[in-house]
Amino acid sequence: MYGAVTFTYKTIGLKALPAHYLKPNELRVLADVLGEGHMVLQTCNRVELYLHGSPEQRISKALSLLREIHSRDVTKEATVMLGAEAVQHLFEVSSGVDSLAVGEYDVLRQVRQSLADSESLGVADYGVRLLGERALRVGRKVRVETMISRGKVGVYSLAVDYAIKRLGDLRGLKVAVVGAGNMGSKVASILRNQRVSDLTVFSRTLERAKDLASKLGASWSTIDKIDRGYDLVFAAVANPSDGPSLVLPEAKLIVDLSVPPMFSGENVVTMDDLREVSREAAIQREGEVVKAKEIIANEVNDFALQYLNYRSKNYVAKIMWRVEEVRRRELERAVKELAKLGEVTPEMRQVLEDMSNSIARKSMQPVFEKISALLREGQENYINFLVDTLVNGDVSHSQTEKVKEE
Repeated sequence: MYGAVTFTYKTIGLKALPAHYLKPNELRVLADVLGEGHMVLQTCNRVELYLHGSPEQRISKALSLLREIHSRDVTKEATVMLGAEAVQHLFEVSSGVDSLAVGEYDVLRQVRQSLADSESLGVADYGVRLLGERALRVGRKVRVETMISRGKVGVYSLAVDYAIKRLGDLRGLKVAVVGAGNMGSKVASILRNQRVSDLTVFSRTLERAKDLASKLGASWSTIDKIDRGYDLVFAAVANPSDGPSLVLPEAKLIVDLSVPPMFSGENVVTMDDLREVSREAAIQREGEVVKAKEIIANEVNDFALQYLNYRSKNYVAKIMWRVEEVRRRELERAVKELAKLGEVTPEMRQVLEDMSNSIARKSMQPVFEKISALLREGQENYINFLVDTLVNGDVSHSQTEKVKEE
């Protein structure tokens, strides 16, 4: 019952990824057209759409909509996943297994934020909530039961380590951090831990730059004021509106973590260039990745059971609402008939209440067992037919024939 459409650094590369980012107004268009049952996860190395309910139909609709939004055919670049594969992928993402920097923590925050954004847009149905919340639990579990996130993890750590390998001790350098968001903050903090004393934070707005810099005892300014006096520059600006436009030829090194990059020149290292560094780090964690994937495989199987159980309870609740309505109506009728023969005491009424409850539940038990079996077989249409028949009793001839065919 789940599907995913993904564009990631692994499948299309970081340079092509920015063309797939969805702006807030485009996310609202997606919400209006697709309705309930989806979640969009956008990070510096992925754009992913998770769908719940009739995934094949919804994926086709989503791809058509993405073609309209981006004014080009994106289907050739999309990786489509169905069922357990889609669930497994999100679990691997939340666990840091699929990250550019294996084991990074930040993706947990991003998955949590994506789920919250879906809630605020009104498109997170019970299936999306179930999947998102389970992905967060799996991500935490993997980090507790393995050492995949021990030590230096995260793209920001890779970036600083890369600079140290290239330039050596950073303490005597004049360093700039462009961007005061989540990643820029972490880079700046690591630099302070490296005892970099000459540090300036730049941001689009002076308030954000000042807020971060004040916490670290650094200088601050706006991006338009950055000059050529810096030895080392780190850039981490979320989705800059333009492509590479800034040039600082006198800088010894510019590590640009922005997607797309905002700096250009021979002294610029981008996220794409850091992939080799990330592969080296991933090799050191191979054993932990294997352990993580074993945990994830078990969690996928367990989630399938959790999902079926939830679906089963949902169908049972629909049926029992109708059964309870009939039971109460018939109970009241029986009480009225008995009252014609004499007084109906509270004790007598309680006996009738208990007996009618028992009959209702026991008579419906075979139906509930059949629903569970049909769910395991993936016979959703047959279940809907059965529930509509029991609850509404007004199933059309065309619906009956469709179920017969399937």
